Amino acid sequence: MVEIKFNHKICDTIDEESGETYLPKNGSYTKPILLNDIPLVERPVRNFVQMMDNGKRTGVDGLDYSFWNGCTYEDIDYKKYLVAFPSAISADVVYHDICEFLCDYFPNIFYYSEMSGSEKGFHFIFYFCVKKTEKNWKMCKAISTYVIKYAFYACGYSQEIDYKGVWDDCANTIYQPCFITKKKGVIYDKCNGDVMPILNEHRYDIERVFNRMFNNFIPRESNYKREDWEITWKREKDVEGYVGYYEHSQRRAIFYSLSGLCGDNQELLDSEWNYVANHLEQANGHDTNYYEHIPYRGDWNRKRTGKEYVNRKLLEDFGYKIEFKYIGENKYENKKTNSIRKEKVYI
Repeated sequence: MVEIKFNHKICDTIDEESGETYLPKNGSYTKPILLNDIPLVERPVRNFVQMMDNGKRTGVDGLDYSFWNGCTYEDIDYKKYLVAFPSAISADVVYHDICEFLCDYFPNIFYYSEMSGSEKGFHFIFYFCVKKTEKNWKMCKAISTYVIKYAFYACGYSQEIDYKGVWDDCANTIYQPCFITKKKGVIYDKCNGDVMPILNEHRYDIERVFNRMFNNFIPRESNYKREDWEITWKREKDVEGYVGYYEHSQRRAIFYSLSGLCGDNQELLDSEWNYVANHLEQANGHDTNYYEHIPYRGDWNRKRTGKEYVNRKLLEDFGYKIEFKYIGENKYENKKTNSIRKEKVYI
């Protein structure tokens, strides 16, 4: 298991008037320690942590990227969605689904997860075994940003992650603190920091995120509507027997991907899901009858819009062939614009 040290300080001095905790000043002493050594504390006491290991609170003055510990973090304030939608899926279920997905699909970089102090939000830390430079930090931050959005969409939580205030995907800074709670915290021992498999498979999507975050470049795709895309699909072949066992979050991603294909045709969706359910391996107490009915017993079907993210890779396992074609108006045709030079970024 990779062992990583983080700048840490217990903040237990409280302002009597405001009730807020005093945080360490820039340049003041912190102690680089392992996550396992960070204690469980309760508010207003806080665990101040930075993704650095130089033993002092780091700010913009004297910033040295060589002291970066190789980690980035993502802070998801799911509590704001629950306030707006009190009957939404519980934070515990969302946390379980996202962690399960990240373990399955991005185990090399998924290092740590925990719930926030309210236990209605989440902290995710990712580790990258790369040279400690500013460019690499920016690229790794773009990767963790992309991975979190990808995970929430794939698990059927696009509405939740996109709700105002739940997650800010704009670029933060390398010295921005994270307040570790240790609540339901898990360190994942499969993490080794090897980022190349992710870059090889998702390079162009990650570069778009990088350019938007750090090069002030807005990709054309952000101006397109879902209605501008034509999705054609068919079951190229009906698979025989069981395709394999799929975890809860993967099953939900499959259902929402089928919803994205079937749109408002409920009868077609029911038929396609029935086909998939009969090819899911029966395990962990789940039989085919369970698979067939779970979208309707829960709120999967009730919450669907017919415009969900389509995970082509998952559906291809079941014999689907899916193609995307842009059919909207070309807003850029016959317009003379200055080209934007984008820096190619590599780890």
